Amino acid sequence: MQWEAIGAIGEVIGALAVIATLAFLAIQIRTNTRAVRSTSEYDIDRRWSELNFDIGRDPAYSAIWKKILDENATVRDFDDVQLAQAHHLIRGILQFYQGGFYAWKNGILPQERWLLDRDYVRGFVNLPVVRSFVDAEISQGIFRVEFQQEVFTSHKKARLNTGIPSAP
Repeated sequence: MQWEAIGAIGEVIGALAVIATLAFLAIQIRTNTRAVRSTSEYDIDRRWSELNFDIGRDPAYSAIWKKILDENATVRDFDDVQLAQAHHLIRGILQFYQGGFYAWKNGILPQERWLLDRDYVRGFVNLPVVRSFVDAEISQGIFRVEFQQEVFTSHKKARLNTGIPSAP
């Protein structure tokens, strides 16, 4: 009888150890999820910061960016070199957002962040210069269909900052 009591106590201790282990793992998973989300948002902000530094440092790059964001600009406003630079800049930005879209879909990027980014990119893709490149990129299969449906089907007008403050 004494062995049965010892066995029962051992089973209780074993069950408590399993519960404690599962609680510890849950805490570790939650901590890791926070760290991954934080890193994801940090990386997005860092990449935007780098882009803004690059644009700000190079007058030619700034001029191209300003033309891209101009709602009255067309691809005819660019020379051949500027057009190639604009194409790669636009493609890179859209690929960056596509990565953010899938980070959000996979639970890495918080929804609030994705919704802000989605609104921005929806306005961005409807700028005339950007739209002309988007159509070509879609025909080449550069962007996944799911991302296209999320972003490219909106008719949201751009409200993007060219970096030039308006006079008071």
